[in-house]
Amino acid sequence: MSPGLISTVGTVVRIPMRKWPHTHPTQRRTRARPPLMPAGSMRSQTLARMKAGLQSFARYMDPYIVQVLVQSGQRAKLGVAKANATVFFSDIANFTSMAEVLEPSVLAGLLGEYLEEMSDIIMEHNGIVGEFIGDEIMAWWNVPWDLGSRHTVMALTAALDQQQRLGRLRQKWSDAGLPEVRARMGLVSGSVLAGNIGSQSRMKYGLVGDSVNLASRLEQLCKRYDVAVLVDSRTCDEEGVRDTFFLRVVDLVTVKGRQEATELCELVACKGQVRGTPLLDMYSDYCSKFAAIHQLYRSRDFQGALEALDAYQQLWPRDKPAQMLRERCTAYVNSPPGSDWSAVEQLLEK
Repeated sequence: MSPGLISTVGTVVRIPMRKWPHTHPTQRRTRARPPLMPAGSMRSQTLARMKAGLQSFARYMDPYIVQVLVQSGQRAKLGVAKANATVFFSDIANFTSMAEVLEPSVLAGLLGEYLEEMSDIIMEHNGIVGEFIGDEIMAWWNVPWDLGSRHTVMALTAALDQQQRLGRLRQKWSDAGLPEVRARMGLVSGSVLAGNIGSQSRMKYGLVGDSVNLASRLEQLCKRYDVAVLVDSRTCDEEGVRDTFFLRVVDLVTVKGRQEATELCELVACKGQVRGTPLLDMYSDYCSKFAAIHQLYRSRDFQGALEALDAYQQLWPRDKPAQMLRERCTAYVNSPPGSDWSAVEQLLEK
């Protein structure tokens, strides 16, 4: 890891002056001093206070970041450095609607349990929980520590584990009469700037860059395609990813704010968890057959794509990406596009 990758924090704690009761000046001069505390006891109390302070600090920041900051022994300074990371964003679908119908105390309890469960899974898979923004979680892998070339596999595994854990929580909350809770997630692996961001008086450790922005966009696009987890094709090409997971091509788009085309892929399942079960063939067909349909569409064989969609939608009739692709193919069969047609869909909204 580059020594410039993380800048450290120095904290000043102001201790209020002790206020003695008002007395006559002569009385104050003769006031007995409190007995001196034994040196060993003072050290014990100091260490106990330091430990409590660090534990409190770790509640505001990821404990791994706190560990790095403390061990460095240096003061904070602004600065970032290039790094390769896998960036993660998630939020709760329809959270605003939930907030309108639930009592504040009930909403706070549900949100607190959700954030705790999800962040625990992220940290179990060596991720850094960067911050909570309402119901949104931002996390990342591979900074400030180098986790090796398979850090993207760790991140995607964490995403699937969160979805599985949320399924159990959803049932528990449903039994208690609470609304259905589903989470949308976006992940991108790529270059970022990592370090202390902010001003000289107030800063935080975080990431910025195009990969961060794209991960946030993918999380938001989950709503458009009605899927739980989206990644881009470059993330799919990271070491070990295609061997470990089922990934389905969803669309080819340019997201708002970017000119470069992005191939969107749905993170479906971990191959190892379904090996030896009927789900293995089902997930394989779910991904490979839709990829073949997309190839027909991109080669302008709109009629062939429609015929393939007929069979696909018999198996998955409620699949939103298939419905969207059918609408496009039908429109192009009825009104063929010009020679300058592109399969890249221009998205004008986030």
